[in-house]
Formats: sequence, C-alpha cells, structure tokens
Amino acid sequence: MKPRKPPLPGWAQSIHSALPEEGSAKVLIPGAEGVRYVELSRRELEESADQVTARRERRRRRARKVLEHHRTRRAMAAVGVLAVVLVLVFGNVGLFQQSRSAAFELADRETEIQTLDGALRAYLDVTRHLLKDENVNMLASMESVGLDPEALYEDARIASAMGSGDEGDGGSPLLRSLLERMDDEQEGLLVENMRLNGLASLLPTHTPLSEKRRVSGFGLRGHPISGRLQHHAGVDFVTSGDPTITASQPGVVTLAQWNGAYGLSVEITGVTGIVTRYAHLRSIAVEVGEEVQPGDPIGVMGSTGVSTGPHLHYEVLVDGEQVDPMPMLELSGHGMD
Repeated sequence: MKPRKPPLPGWAQSIHSALPEEGSAKVLIPGAEGVRYVELSRRELEESADQVTARRERRRRRARKVLEHHRTRRAMAAVGVLAVVLVLVFGNVGLFQQSRSAAFELADRETEIQTLDGALRAYLDVTRHLLKDENVNMLASMESVGLDPEALYEDARIASAMGSGDEGDGGSPLLRSLLERMDDEQEGLLVENMRLNGLASLLPTHTPLSEKRRVSGFGLRGHPISGRLQHHAGVDFVTSGDPTITASQPGVVTLAQWNGAYGLSVEITGVTGIVTRYAHLRSIAVEVGEEVQPGDPIGVMGSTGVSTGPHLHYEVLVDGEQVDPMPMLELSGHGMD
C-alpha cells in the first residue's frame, strides 16, 4: 500500500487550495523587498512545505537532545560526587576503582556534551537567520500599507495593549539555556520579533471569513455593473461555506447600519486607529460602541447595496486612506485562503 502523505501545514493549505490542479499561478507573497507576485505550482508548494516541515522536525530533535544532555550531565555529576564521598568515608579500594570508572564515564559524557553544545550553537545560528527573515517580512508588510512600527510603539495606548512582554523566570530550563547562549544580536532579533508579533496582534490580520475565495483584488478593475475601468478600494471574497463575517482586528464598532452603495455595513476602529469596513452584509450582529475581538461574529455575508451577488467587500483604512488589505492578512497566513 502506498504510504499516506502527511497533510500540508496550516499556512500552506490555504495557498494550495487557491492554486490550479495543473500548471501554476501567480500568488502575492510579502518579501524583504516588499510584496511581489511569485509564479507557483501545487507541486512546488508541496515540496516547499515538506522542506519547512523537515526543518521544524530537525529543530525539535535537536531540542530533545539538548534536554537529554542536561539530564545526563546532572545525573553523572551526582554519580561522581557520590563515588568520591564513599572513597573518603570508607577508604575502600574497590570503591576507589568504581569512582575511577565513574570518572572515565563522566569524561565520555563530557565529550558528548561538547558535541551537543556545538549542535546547540549551530541551532542558534539558524534561529538568528529565521528571526531576521521573519522580522524583515513583517516590517515590509506593515510598511507597504503606510504603517510606521516605531511610531506605533511610542503610542501609550498601543504599548499598553501589547503588554509589557515580561516572561517571568524565562520559561523552561531549556529555554533559559538557549537564552544564556544567545549573543547580543540574537537577543535583539528576538526582542524585535516579540514586539512585531505583539503589534501584529492589534492589526487586521484575522480572516473575516473562515473559508473564502478572493474574486476581486485591490486596485484597477472593470466595474461589475458599469464595465468601466476604475479603482477598487478593497477586496471581494465569496464562500461556499459558513457565511458568518467576523472581526479581523480588536477594536470598537463605529458604524453598523445601511451605508449607501455599501449596503448594510460594519466599521471597526482598532486601537492603532486603523478602520476595517465590511460591506454588502445580509444582516448585522453588533451595535455601535460594542467592543470586539478578532474572530467575533459581526454579521452575515449578503448582497445589499450596489452588488451583483452575495459576497463580502472588505476594506482597510489607514489614516483615512484605503490600502490593500492583503499584506496585513498575510502577516498571519490568512491572505491567500
């Protein structure tokens, strides 16, 4: 029987379902130089996902080896100390020989420990590059929609919402061991990564539909009714699954009513000042002034206002200007569902 191939990880499933079964298609990917289109096939995506899964498995195996090394070292140190104490107390030649044997075994363990320590340092070097790449990608996604993370960090309300980032005693012994071996650059990358992830949790990064397919992107397009080429200020999603619309960011409902051509609409203003707009709804489940969290239901997809069929028109406004919502959705892997 042919071995069953493991399922794709969550980040790859959404991209996989959007690609054609044969051939390739262009997908929007954030990178170090900004958001770009990449020609990608399902086979290439599956190979990339397999590589990422293999790297993660190797990191887990290394972490388990490090933990085992610490336990072995403590056990052997205890054996050596016990042997020396017994020799001093009883002066027994046989015990002395046992202590020598334990000492030789401990020396062998020390050699293994040095090998594991070298592997740990290599792991930390890989972590340095992973953190650096993730930080660059997150910054590029935020800056592509006009956000300045440093300016946002200085806002007292945003800093309070992000929390202090205090990790208490540093977590598990293994984590403390890793932190002790980090150099200044690695610690700086880790701190910046934690800050960026904290900021991302306050941005519209949560998918507004549990299962969705993008049918119209941000930018110039032919209007579905007039046929004229004009700017599309958001993205349109459809779904064959659950039509419940959910909040994509934490914030306060600032509009929940009929809104002209948008039909029944909801607007949520986040702590960062970013506004998310959900239009053409069939019904609304929230009221103005209500606080919501990502994933909270706010309405049901519909076709009210100027619309040719049931869909969600989704907009993100930064400083009152409509920007492409996809870079922020891609911060959490929801952009290409």
